[in-house]
Amino acid sequence: CSTVTCPNDCSFQGECVSNKCVCDTGFGGDDCSVKKCPFNCYAVLDHGFCVDGKCACSSSWAGEACEIAQCPNKCSARGICDTASGACSCEAGYTGPDCSSSTCPVDCGEHGKCTGSTCVCDTGYSGAACLPACLYNCSGAGVCSKLGADYSCFC
Repeated sequence: CSTVTCPNDCSFQGECVSNKCVCDTGFGGDDCSVKKCPFNCYAVLDHGFCVDGKCACSSSWAGEACEIAQCPNKCSARGICDTASGACSCEAGYTGPDCSSSTCPVDCGEHGKCTGSTCVCDTGYSGAACLPACLYNCSGAGVCSKLGADYSCFC
């Protein structure tokens, strides 16, 4: 009689068949001692690598198997991330791979919002950069009000 033996008794994580280990799901190696990762962390696509049964994902990927694409800079909180492609869909007024660039020629400042390619200014502010509409904000000696298409100081 001959006895069938396998390395380390297949680490009790598989069966010995014809002197070779047939490992249980999630284990591999000659003696079934190596913990495997789901889909091997898509390592062939450079999504991540397996460390002791858990995926260590590259910065562009997340998820249990590094299967969820991450968008650059989380779309700068100005867009929606497509987790299949890792591409940002930017809100109106923003562009670029991470939605960090304004589509307006100048920054609209804190008193305006970029819509399309122009600044829409708050009341009392005007121009490409949404600056105070009246010079020196009427120097404190009047009220800045819109008259027709322009702003003027009124006492």
